[in-house]
Amino acid sequence: MTVCYTSTNIMPVCCASTDILPVCCTSTNIIPVCCTSINIMPVCCTSSNIMPVSCASINIMPVSCTSTDIMPVCCTSTNIMPVSCTSTDIMPVSFLLHTDIMPVCCTSTNIMPVCCTSTDIMPVCCTSTDIMPVCCASTNIMSVCCASTNIMPVCCASTNIMSVSCASINIMAVCCTSTNIMPVCCASTNIMAVYCASTNIMAVF
Repeated sequence: MTVCYTSTNIMPVCCASTDILPVCCTSTNIIPVCCTSINIMPVCCTSSNIMPVSCASINIMPVSCTSTDIMPVCCTSTNIMPVSCTSTDIMPVSFLLHTDIMPVCCTSTNIMPVCCTSTDIMPVCCTSTDIMPVCCASTNIMSVCCASTNIMPVCCASTNIMSVSCASINIMAVCCTSTNIMPVCCASTNIMAVYCASTNIMAVF
């Protein structure tokens, strides 16, 4: 390519004669976008490179590192996405694990961003059976969910279908438990826009 140079050059667009990407370089170059001849992504480097986006020679995706690297965007030699993980973690969007599709590292059983253990159900974590952008327990289906026993406005049991869910017996968009009497709460027997407990009889119910 016209932007390639000899193996001794270290310009951002250098390439060895065997490299084919405009941002690749030889193993002796340390530009953030360097690659060895066996790497094919723009931000990979050899295992001896120390830039934040370097990769081990066996990695082929950008923003990876060797197992001894500790930068925020590094992982072990078997991981190929940003955010470090243990050696048993396998990264999403990989050529090695083609079934993973999320951008940040997790354990082999997790597939959503921000890693957690398989039993975690926090908003940004999920087990392998979770599919929402903000993960919950495997029985939850809302975008902002919690464990099946949670009843906060942004949590939902598996039987709730509103964007702001509650306990399984509530069915309104802004709900609470059946014993709550605040204006934005409702028992399963209330059907008006502003709700309270089933025993309230105000004009707006």
